[in-house]
Amino acid sequence: MATPYGQFLRWVWIPPHAVTTAPFVTVDEPGFLAAETTAGYYYPERWAVVRAPTGEYVWEFVPGAFQPR
Repeated sequence: MATPYGQFLRWVWIPPHAVTTAPFVTVDEPGFLAAETTAGYYYPERWAVVRAPTGEYVWEFVPGAFQPR
């Protein structure tokens, strides 16, 4: 079945990575699975560390997104 995102090829593991939020403070974001398709990559909704407008870092629920090739 064709979709705007292309045909599913495989799952790709995006490993955990450290985010530096302040001097000497790091937070580990968990890894997740992304779908590789013939047209690009689909990243699922997930929790991520983002910088808030106040300048501090907070956990935020990030919506899913498609990244074309």
